[in-house]
Amino acid sequence: MRQHLLPLSLPLSLLPLALPLTLALGACGDKDGGDSGAGDTDTDGDTDGETDTDTDGGTDTDTDTDTDGTEETTPTSPCADGGWGALDDPTRALHVRADGDDDTATGSGAAPFGTLVAALDAWADSGKDAIFIGPGTYPTLASIAGASSGGDHDGLELYGCSSDEVTLEGVGAKEQPVLYVAGATDVLIDGLHFSGAKRALTIWQGAEATVTNITCSDSELTCLAIDGTTTTAVLSGIAVSDPVAEAASGLGLGIAVTGASLTLSDATVTGSVGVGVLVHQGSADVTGLEVKGVTSLSDGTLGRGLHVQSLATTKVRDSLFSDNEDAGIFAHQAISIDIGDTEVRGTDGAAIPDSDDESGDGIVITDDGARYEPGTFRVALTGNTVADAARGGIVVDGSSIGVSDLSGNVLSGLGYDAGGTGVVIQNGATVEAGSDGWYDADTEGISLDLNRVVLSF
Repeated sequence: MRQHLLPLSLPLSLLPLALPLTLALGACGDKDGGDSGAGDTDTDGDTDGETDTDTDGGTDTDTDTDTDGTEETTPTSPCADGGWGALDDPTRALHVRADGDDDTATGSGAAPFGTLVAALDAWADSGKDAIFIGPGTYPTLASIAGASSGGDHDGLELYGCSSDEVTLEGVGAKEQPVLYVAGATDVLIDGLHFSGAKRALTIWQGAEATVTNITCSDSELTCLAIDGTTTTAVLSGIAVSDPVAEAASGLGLGIAVTGASLTLSDATVTGSVGVGVLVHQGSADVTGLEVKGVTSLSDGTLGRGLHVQSLATTKVRDSLFSDNEDAGIFAHQAISIDIGDTEVRGTDGAAIPDSDDESGDGIVITDDGARYEPGTFRVALTGNTVADAARGGIVVDGSSIGVSDLSGNVLSGLGYDAGGTGVVIQNGATVEAGSDGWYDADTEGISLDLNRVVLSF
């Protein structure tokens, strides 16, 4: 019979993060909206039915630096600091402004588009590398689609002045994101704020995207969704706050990875409901992440800073998980967990189903009774600090889990009154440490402050 010296809270069910792509995919296929006849192959602005080698609307072979037949000059910056955010050269970009006019726009600084959707439609034929959005709030439902998803936005760079000045706000059906990145490769997004909608920024269908210096708030279910086994995302300088709990699941996640590969650095997630950062069936390499104030669901369960599950792999360094309710870090049937030089502080405690106990642990690794071979799930916990948790410091639970390194961790103030549990190894979990194969608090460098060590091999 399976024994829990410390009863644990429930695992997190699989979340259906992908959505059907129902909106238009930007500039692709028939550019003029008609059939495949006259006007479809001619992109030079004349009426001869032929495509010239220039793009300025004449019939010569000289290419101007813009698309309207005149030499382009550097526009005046609309940004508060007089700069261009992370964009090095504004003449490389089509421009979007809050007072722009999609009907008359050329995409220059003097004649900008009024919406991101219109700029995306024009981008592939513009000869530009980027799209730049000036200050303002833009109601948006748009897609950056790559060739594999029927679009032509591979290689696009999307910039705003800064996340303080430029907001892309959800519109229309609540089930849709603000911005999809669907199958597009070599995409860069920088200097924007995403607000509202559901899964506000969704990267999926094998996309390859770098996202820097963005913020996201008030998005339902999750602010940032990275989905699909061939999808890769590099996120840096990210701040997520106050995601909205979905009615069906009760969850309001900061960042959710499903099957994809994520590299995350210098990020903050605050005010999530249920889970701050989820890694499901994918991989995550995390440095400099702070997750704070994750609350439980309405039934009192969950409240985890980082949740890793379903054969995922995760490495965490130099991060902080504070003031979360159920656990700072919770891994359930994860193939590989490597947590180092990370702090978990102030875990408050959450309800445990079918138990009178409450949780409130720093780091929890469990197989939840799964019938895998011993050592299937590999764990290394080194140089971490766990302090002021309501119940326990480190809990390793289940015969499928093998801990290869448990050194240099410092645990204190557990149970608040020094009656908490420092380290629990239970239900057949193993720690590969010491010459005799047994765990030893001294030789393994565990430092305990008035707390207990419980072993149940």
